[in-house]
Amino acid sequence: MKEQARELGLIQTSQHDQDLSSIKVENCVGFTKVPLSLAGPLRIVGRGVDRRLYPPLVIYEAMLVASCPRGCKAFDSSGGVQVHVFEDGLSRGPVFIFKDPGAAIASHKAAPTLQDEFAGWSTSMGCFLKLKKLNPYPYGDAAGQNMTTKATSYARDML
Repeated sequence: MKEQARELGLIQTSQHDQDLSSIKVENCVGFTKVPLSLAGPLRIVGRGVDRRLYPPLVIYEAMLVASCPRGCKAFDSSGGVQVHVFEDGLSRGPVFIFKDPGAAIASHKAAPTLQDEFAGWSTSMGCFLKLKKLNPYPYGDAAGQNMTTKATSYARDML
């Protein structure tokens, strides 16, 4: 892998002398040292792309570092990983705290009518942001993530 790292222009470094004010990352407060390995080559095939990559691995798990290149080799020998992006997006489940149950119910009922307002707020936070859908997903007293995942997977499987 050292040869591939050189081909990619990666150099080993053990200290950072860069001024933090020049870093274009929000809330950057410094650097940390972590082991960096490369897996691959991993062939990615999709619309407009057919190339081999060397994905970076930042991990202390030696067994994973050893097994990832084997997985890349298996993918590569079968023609590569075929990808297609149907739609990009990210979901979040914020927590709202209300003074009483009545206020929570009123908020839940009002949420669909606030789609445009929420969309405006999210767009104002960055030029690449666009709220696609405001969709309350009730899950009762459960924490929700596992149940939501299971329900969504089940609905998908029933198709």
